[in-house]
Amino acid sequence: MGLLTWLILAIIILSIIGQGWNLFVSSVFRGIDKVLNGISPIATDLGNEAKKYANNITKAVPADFGNNV
Repeated sequence: MGLLTWLILAIIILSIIGQGWNLFVSSVFRGIDKVLNGISPIATDLGNEAKKYANNITKAVPADFGNNV
């Protein structure tokens, strides 16, 4: 893995240790809620685009994906 990946992983682990698991998870969900419900028009647009992108990805996966063993 790259240096940036290790750095991000270390920051996440240190924040979990510092805040505790419950506070960390609730903070992540509050951040997601702010982006999806819109703290600004730009954040609302980004959230909507992310939803569309995720829907397009899941629609592109066939229903029997992984059953062809």
